[in-house]
Amino acid sequence: MVNGSLTWAEATRGGLFMPVHQATIEAIIRMATLAQEARDRIHRPFLITHWYDPSGAVPEPTRSDQNRHRLGDAINFYCPGLTGRQLYWALDPWWPGGLGRYADYPQLCYLDASGDRTRWIH
Repeated sequence: MVNGSLTWAEATRGGLFMPVHQATIEAIIRMATLAQEARDRIHRPFLITHWYDPSGAVPEPTRSDQNRHRLGDAINFYCPGLTGRQLYWALDPWWPGGLGRYADYPQLCYLDASGDRTRWIH
Protein backbone atom coordinates (compact mmCIF):
# COMPACT_ATOMS: atom_id res chain seq x y z
CA MET A 1 0.00 0.00 0.00
CA VAL A 2 1.09 3.60 -0.41
CA ASN A 3 3.58 4.87 2.19
CA GLY A 4 3.34 1.79 4.37
CA SER A 5 4.50 -1.72 4.96
CA LEU A 6 1.13 -3.48 4.60
CA THR A 7 0.51 -5.11 1.23
CA TRP A 8 -2.33 -6.05 -1.10
CA ALA A 9 -1.17 -9.65 -0.73
CA GLU A 10 -1.86 -9.43 3.01
CA ALA A 11 -5.23 -7.78 2.43
CA THR A 12 -6.37 -10.30 -0.19
CA ARG A 13 -4.79 -13.44 1.24
CA GLY A 14 -2.27 -13.61 -1.56
CA GLY A 15 -4.84 -12.74 -4.22
CA LEU A 16 -7.36 -15.37 -3.12
CA PHE A 17 -9.99 -12.72 -2.35
CA MET A 18 -9.87 -9.85 -4.84
CA PRO A 19 -12.26 -6.96 -4.18
CA VAL A 20 -14.59 -6.09 -7.05
CA HIS A 21 -16.25 -2.98 -5.61
CA GLN A 22 -14.63 0.43 -5.30
CA ALA A 23 -16.02 0.81 -1.77
CA THR A 24 -14.15 -2.34 -0.69
CA ILE A 25 -10.91 -1.11 -2.24
CA GLU A 26 -11.29 2.19 -0.40
CA ALA A 27 -12.05 0.36 2.88
CA ILE A 28 -8.91 -1.75 2.49
CA ILE A 29 -6.81 1.36 1.84
CA ARG A 30 -8.34 3.14 4.84
CA MET A 31 -7.64 0.11 7.06
CA ALA A 32 -4.06 -0.08 5.76
CA THR A 33 -3.50 3.60 6.54
CA LEU A 34 -4.85 3.32 10.09
CA ALA A 35 -3.10 -0.01 10.73
CA GLN A 36 0.18 1.54 9.57
CA GLU A 37 -0.26 4.27 12.19
CA ALA A 38 -0.84 1.58 14.81
CA ARG A 39 2.17 -0.38 13.62
CA ASP A 40 4.34 2.74 13.80
CA ARG A 41 3.22 3.33 17.40
CA ILE A 42 3.95 -0.27 18.40
CA HIS A 43 7.32 -0.26 16.56
CA ARG A 44 6.89 -3.86 15.44
CA PRO A 45 5.61 -5.56 12.31
CA PHE A 46 1.99 -6.65 12.19
CA LEU A 47 1.66 -10.22 10.99
CA ILE A 48 -1.80 -10.31 9.43
CA THR A 49 -3.77 -13.51 9.89
CA HIS A 50 -7.03 -12.27 8.36
CA TRP A 51 -8.12 -9.15 6.49
CA TYR A 52 -10.53 -8.92 3.57
CA ASP A 53 -12.77 -11.96 3.26
CA PRO A 54 -16.00 -11.73 1.27
CA SER A 55 -17.22 -14.98 2.85
CA GLY A 56 -16.75 -13.68 6.39
CA ALA A 57 -15.42 -17.11 7.41
CA VAL A 58 -13.39 -16.06 10.43
CA PRO A 59 -14.11 -16.69 14.11
CA GLU A 60 -15.50 -13.44 15.49
CA PRO A 61 -17.62 -12.64 18.51
CA THR A 62 -20.53 -11.14 16.60
CA ARG A 63 -21.98 -11.11 13.14
CA SER A 64 -21.22 -7.40 12.78
CA ASP A 65 -17.49 -8.06 13.25
CA GLN A 66 -17.64 -10.72 10.53
CA ASN A 67 -19.16 -8.07 8.29
CA ARG A 68 -16.15 -5.80 8.89
CA HIS A 69 -13.92 -8.44 7.26
CA ARG A 70 -16.39 -8.65 4.37
CA LEU A 71 -16.11 -4.89 3.92
CA GLY A 72 -12.31 -5.00 4.03
CA ASP A 73 -11.82 -2.71 7.01
CA ALA A 74 -10.91 -5.23 9.71
CA ILE A 75 -7.74 -7.16 10.48
CA ASN A 76 -6.68 -9.90 12.84
CA PHE A 77 -2.96 -9.80 13.54
CA TYR A 78 -0.20 -10.51 15.99
CA CYS A 79 3.21 -9.03 16.77
CA PRO A 80 6.15 -11.24 17.69
CA GLY A 81 7.07 -10.75 21.33
CA LEU A 82 3.76 -9.17 22.37
CA THR A 83 0.53 -10.74 23.56
CA GLY A 84 -2.89 -9.76 22.31
CA ARG A 85 -3.51 -8.24 25.74
CA GLN A 86 -0.39 -6.05 25.46
CA LEU A 87 -1.40 -4.94 21.97
CA TYR A 88 -4.94 -4.23 23.13
CA TRP A 89 -3.85 -1.99 25.99
CA ALA A 90 -1.20 -0.22 23.90
CA LEU A 91 -3.72 0.63 21.17
CA ASP A 92 -6.79 1.29 23.34
CA PRO A 93 -6.15 4.94 24.28
CA TRP A 94 -6.08 6.24 20.72
CA TRP A 95 -7.50 3.64 18.27
CA PRO A 96 -10.56 5.30 16.65
CA GLY A 97 -12.45 2.13 15.63
CA GLY A 98 -13.14 -1.34 16.95
CA LEU A 99 -10.50 -3.08 19.03
CA GLY A 100 -10.66 -6.59 20.41
CA ARG A 101 -8.72 -9.54 21.67
CA TYR A 102 -9.41 -13.25 22.03
CA ALA A 103 -9.12 -15.31 25.22
CA ASP A 104 -8.73 -18.51 23.16
CA TYR A 105 -6.00 -16.97 20.95
CA PRO A 106 -3.81 -15.01 23.39
CA GLN A 107 -1.43 -13.62 20.74
CA LEU A 108 -4.15 -12.33 18.42
CA CYS A 109 -5.57 -8.82 18.25
CA TYR A 110 -8.43 -7.37 16.17
CA LEU A 111 -8.77 -3.88 14.68
CA ASP A 112 -11.42 -2.35 12.49
CA ALA A 113 -11.83 1.07 10.92
CA SER A 114 -15.58 1.26 11.49
CA GLY A 115 -15.44 4.67 13.14
CA ASP A 116 -17.30 3.26 16.15
CA ARG A 117 -14.99 3.17 19.15
CA THR A 118 -15.94 -0.29 20.38
CA ARG A 119 -13.91 -2.55 22.66
CA TRP A 120 -14.31 -6.25 23.41
CA ILE A 121 -12.62 -9.33 24.77
CA HIS A 122 -13.97 -12.61 23.46
